[in-house]
Amino acid sequence: MAKLARIPGASAIYRVTVHYHDRRAKDSVATLRKMVTGEIVIESAFERALNQKLLTHTVTRDQFDTFNAAMLGLGFDRLDDQPDIPLYDVVDIWLVERAAGTFTHGILVAPNEAKDKHAQVANAINHGMPEMIRVIA
Repeated sequence: MAKLARIPGASAIYRVTVHYHDRRAKDSVATLRKMVTGEIVIESAFERALNQKLLTHTVTRDQFDTFNAAMLGLGFDRLDDQPDIPLYDVVDIWLVERAAGTFTHGILVAPNEAKDKHAQVANAINHGMPEMIRVIA
């Protein structure tokens, strides 16, 4: 993430890495990049799918601004990992990361078990950037 954030012209980066505990879908990594040129895209990669080709999805400025405001409004940069995530592979896990300049921060969330702020983070992604958690079986 830090390397992506230092790419010339990058102003904000979000990444969601999804692990499905029961293998019902391909694990994935989706990176949302906002560039100073105004380009905002999500690039998604899926484990053992699509010959490792990235899926690209364009995001509108309004959609990004709403999502970014929600994440920052939740105090994402100060959140710790969700407490009480099971130690065994029995729930889906998301690694949610944000980077800008030299700043990076990430947290672990079990979206189906999340409460309080962690549930709000999952909700912001589910409703604000659903392309970041697209499922490919």
